[in-house]
This record gives sequence, C-alpha cells and structure tokens, in this order.
Amino acid sequence: MKHRLLFGVLVVALIFSSCGGSKTEKISLQPTAADSNLVYSKVHPLYRLDTLLSKQGATASTLYQRAQKRLFYGDPIGALEDMKRLQKLDSNNAAYMLLLSDIYLKMAVKSSCSDANLFLQKAQKLDSLNPEILIKKAKNTFICNPDFKNHLVAFTLLNDALKKNAQLPEAYFWKGMIYLEETNYKLAISSFQTAIEVDPGYYAAYLQLGQLFGGAFKDTLQSDDAKKIAISYLSNAIQVDSFNDEALYARALLYQNLQDWERAKIDYDRILKVYPTQVDALYNRGVCFFALKNWKNSEKDFSKILQFDSTYAPALKGRAMAFEEMGDLFQSARDYRKILIQYPNEPDVLQALGRMKSQN
Repeated sequence: MKHRLLFGVLVVALIFSSCGGSKTEKISLQPTAADSNLVYSKVHPLYRLDTLLSKQGATASTLYQRAQKRLFYGDPIGALEDMKRLQKLDSNNAAYMLLLSDIYLKMAVKSSCSDANLFLQKAQKLDSLNPEILIKKAKNTFICNPDFKNHLVAFTLLNDALKKNAQLPEAYFWKGMIYLEETNYKLAISSFQTAIEVDPGYYAAYLQLGQLFGGAFKDTLQSDDAKKIAISYLSNAIQVDSFNDEALYARALLYQNLQDWERAKIDYDRILKVYPTQVDALYNRGVCFFALKNWKNSEKDFSKILQFDSTYAPALKGRAMAFEEMGDLFQSARDYRKILIQYPNEPDVLQALGRMKSQN
C-alpha cells in the first residue's frame, strides 16, 4: 500500500500543508493520493468478466475485453497476462498489437518503450493505413522521448492522423497532454474539450479537465468557482464510468477542499463499496467523519487502516484524536505514544500527551 506521510494538528478545515519525511517536522492530517493497487468487489465489471471466463473458458473476445478493462482500471500486468493468452489464439490482429503497445507503455519498466514500439511496428505491418497507429506513435514519442523537439514530432503525427480522420478523440486528447506538459493550459483545455465534443464518453478527457480546473497542476485556476467547474467535469467522468475510482477520488478531494464534508464522504462511500481495501479513501473518509463530529465512525475508519498497517502514523494520529474527542484518554494516549516511537519530537503529539496528563 502506498501512502503519503502527512499528519499534525486538526482544525475545522482539516486541510493542511504536507511536510517532508523528517522526524522532527510538524506532521498534519491531510487528504492523501489514491492507491492504484486495488482489490475490487463483486459489483465491479472486472469481477463479472472474471466470472464469465471461469465459467465459459477463455475466448479471444473475453480475453481482449478483460485486457482492455484491466488496463483502464490500472492493472497493466493483469492485462498483459490476458494478452499473452490471447496471442496463442490469434497472433495476427492489429488491434491486439496496439493494445499490447499501450500495455507495455503503461508498465513503466526499463524495456517498456522498446517493447511498446515493437508491437506498434507489428501493428503497422498488419494494418498500415490505420490512423490509430499514428496516434500511438505520437503517444509513444511523447512519453518515451520527453523533450520539446519530440513534442513537435508527436504533434505532426497527431495532425497527420486527424487529416485522415478528424473524428479521432484520442488524437485531440494527446494533443492536450502535450500542451499540458508544456504548461499551455488554455490549449490543453481546448484540446480536451474537443475530445469530448467528438466523443462525449471520453473518460480520460473529462478527468484531465476536472484536474485542470480543480487546480491539480501548478499555476492553474484554484478558485472556488473553478473547483465547481472541475466538479462538473468529474461528475461527467463518473457518469461515463462509475467504477473507475480516479474521478470519484478527485471529486471527493475537491468537496473536501471546499469543506463539503458530507458530499466528500458520500464519494468515499462509493469508492469503498467497489474497492473495500482502498486505504486512502478510508483515511479521507475518517477525516470527513471527524469534521462532521462523528467521532465513532472516524475512529472505525482509522482502525480499519491500522489493520493493514499498524504503524501508519496518520491513521494513529486520526484515531488518537477521535478517542480524545470521545473522552477515551487511555486509548488516545496509547496511540499518541505509538507515534512517538517513529516521531519522537512531533510537537502536536507531545502537546496532546501533556494536555491529557494535566487532565488526570
């Protein structure tokens, strides 16, 4: 499980600046980034595909469909496993080669780019006139060779694809990603908006627009009005696919930043229904419960996290604070002392223990 190490004083807003890893720095409760290594429940589309494959056996169609879904939901290793099985059934399909190129690019290992380009070359031999190959070339160029000169190469490839077919949402999306990398936010927004005009179901474009208007990138708009626009885009993404936790998580964080604790909690509820072990959603929901003065449920969420990792300091801090609010000073002090094992000079913990000592 991955965590960002953040904790410290809790105030009404429950939103604080993060700190580094120094064990003498002040630590603070704050929303955490989502964990991509998720276990999904029976309501997830992948569960249904898993069941179908186990009952009916592996067919080219179901393996391809599950590989696509696995990649979309952030599991490139599982997607690759399916594609390796699929290649034994059909090794001369251009669409399969293009998906394999995407999978290798997503895996972020040393050989990812060379493997991705290898399958792209195979796809080109099988279907040389397919404009999607130009888009994949542009994507691979942009990701594998991240410098300005190669941005121009990628743009040329994307424009060539659009000359063949102007209705290619992925081409507009990757133009937006290049503009985003160059911090040209105005053109990035325009490109993402064009992608969803061409395809109103283009999830990734809605997600990027939500993040841009939500202030996820430096120097972008961060006003409350911009955040409301961001919520609208993220809500559209959720309508397209309610099982992908990225948009739900981003919207929950925006609600949290706007101190709309109830709406944030509802989004975390939705995430946890599909991904019951999503630790960061549990943590942030615990923060929301705390803000809503629901100390008991706050303590329960932090306790669930500690079942996965008994030393996770932010959850120990949150639970200690919840116990303190409920008047259970013994349990609260015990959690605070556990934090001191890792952070012996943490000022808020020392202050809290001193405060409780004076009350005895």
